[in-house]
Amino acid sequence: MGGKKLHLYVLKFDQTPFGDATTHWALFLHDPTFVNYRDGMPYAFDQDGIPICGTLFHLRKSSGGITSFGELQYRQYPKFQVSGQPLLRSTLKLKCDGVTNEHLDQACQRISNAISYNLFTENCQEWVKKVLEDLVCQKIIPWTVLKQMERGGFKTLKEQGKESSSSICFNF
Repeated sequence: MGGKKLHLYVLKFDQTPFGDATTHWALFLHDPTFVNYRDGMPYAFDQDGIPICGTLFHLRKSSGGITSFGELQYRQYPKFQVSGQPLLRSTLKLKCDGVTNEHLDQACQRISNAISYNLFTENCQEWVKKVLEDLVCQKIIPWTVLKQMERGGFKTLKEQGKESSSSICFNF
């Protein structure tokens, strides 16, 4: 990705009809050099400040029902169009510099290889959190991004003091 300055986001997607308890979390590396044109002018964000395009890093469960245990599949979607996604609930730009596609991919692979799906303790929300914690341990991002997530409303149900987390993995 050369010298491009990439921006790391955490995204929440609705998973109807399940509601708040099942928001799917994913990581997104925004590439501001990818632009759309409006009135002849380039822009990297839509009118609501949502990034237009980048790489989506997320997890999906390979098989079985939502309550079953199963194998997780880590996926990367380059040139993913975030703006206009009908199920996008919220975005949070993390305050960190220096994250590359390679850094994020390696952390995602390490965490994906270390867990298997469990509706209550090993789900998409927990996966995102563990990937970010891995990046903190690798000294790629500061630990303060974890606090930023909490302040920005990105707390797993487990962190909110619930007995279980009801997040399931979204299928794109």
